[in-house]
Order: sequence, then C-alpha cells, then structure tokens
Amino acid sequence: MPENEESTETQDEVIETLRRLRAIRGEHRGQITRFDKDSKALMRDYEKQNDCSKDETLLKLKSSAKTLQEKHGLLAKLDEEIMKKCPINDITIEVEESTDVATRIHEIVAKIDAFEKTVRTNLRNEKSHHTK
Repeated sequence: MPENEESTETQDEVIETLRRLRAIRGEHRGQITRFDKDSKALMRDYEKQNDCSKDETLLKLKSSAKTLQEKHGLLAKLDEEIMKKCPINDITIEVEESTDVATRIHEIVAKIDAFEKTVRTNLRNEKSHHTK
C-alpha cells in the first residue's frame, strides 16, 4: 500500500485490518493442521491399501505437499502485511509466529517427501528382486 494511503488510515482501521489479517492467517493455520493430520493418516495406512489405492495415496500426498508450499507463499505475503501494520512492539512476536508456521510447513513437506522417496525406493527394490 502506498505511504500516503497508509497514513490516512485511522487507528481503528489499522486495528480492524490487523484483526482481519490475523483471522485469515489463523484459518490457514487450521488448514495446515488438517493437512498434517491427513498426511500422517495416509502415510500410516499406506501398507494396508491395495496397489491402486497406494497410487492414489501418493498422488494425494504429493498434492498436499504442493498445496502446503503454495500456502507458505500466501502466508509469507500475509505476514508481511501484518508486520507493516502492527505496532513495533509486536514485530518480534509476529516474526516468531511466521517462523513457526514456515518451520511447520517445511517439516510436513519434508516428511511427505521422505515417505514418497522411501516408497519409490522400496518399489524399485521389489521390482529388481522379482526380475532376478
């Protein structure tokens, strides 16, 4: 937002904007929690599935990882807007919250990537074992 627009915003408007932005961020965090729980359940139940379901599970996990990475980008922009508007005393808290969410997303995506890599390695090993 250009400086002249920002300077015409009243304190009440800034507070309301911050409230709205933080609420949006909270909704995104809730979605991240759901992705985390769903991904863990998919990985936990993977071996119980038939081959077709396993392929579908891998696609869901890959899609979840991609969505989480996109969400990270959206949250980074949202955090930037929040930090522009929040009081200076709150910046440290906002940075910590932003870092916590980014770390959480990174950890979920890393778990999905590691799981997918393990599954693909196991599949290659099974195929090479069967061809011998």
